[in-house]
Amino acid sequence: MDKYTAKQNIMSRGLSTDDIIESIYLATVEGVSGANQDDGIGFALSAVAVVWNIRGTVNNPYAAKATLTNRYRGKNVSYEAIRDAVYMYPDGIPEDGPLFDELVLGAATRPNRQTRTRPVRQERPIQLDDQSDSTGGNADQEDAVLLFGFIVGMIVTKGVLHFGWIASVILSMIITSLLMYVIFNKKK
Repeated sequence: MDKYTAKQNIMSRGLSTDDIIESIYLATVEGVSGANQDDGIGFALSAVAVVWNIRGTVNNPYAAKATLTNRYRGKNVSYEAIRDAVYMYPDGIPEDGPLFDELVLGAATRPNRQTRTRPVRQERPIQLDDQSDSTGGNADQEDAVLLFGFIVGMIVTKGVLHFGWIASVILSMIITSLLMYVIFNKKK
């Protein structure tokens, strides 16, 4: 499974960042397998492992199978260490980024770390890397508005006003641009 597909899997299940943190904690520290976690959240655990670079085993990240259950048991890993690692990379760790183990186990060796076994809920949904653009809008919405505006512009300029093809295309692009400006500037 590639990272994009894994992110789509997580998003389709509606998991918040805190759901992901709790699921990782339950599996890796408390030993609760994904299948036995609340509301089936853990069934997305393999997708979570792909997105946050949890690979193989702790000592062998290149092992064929990623072992998550009891991965950090007895290694002094706290809920906060897992939370901090996920919050550091809230939309996942890039392919060339660090391994999740490096982030979490590095935090476990720091002295004077307060630990808590249960999360304080703060909802934040995960986002796909290419889903958001500079206007803050959804890329799919923008594509739909762009297509709708162009089609309506072509119908009006070519079908109703009987302009030539070149004038119809140019005016349709202008109409589409104005429509996008009006719709997406209202969201700001």
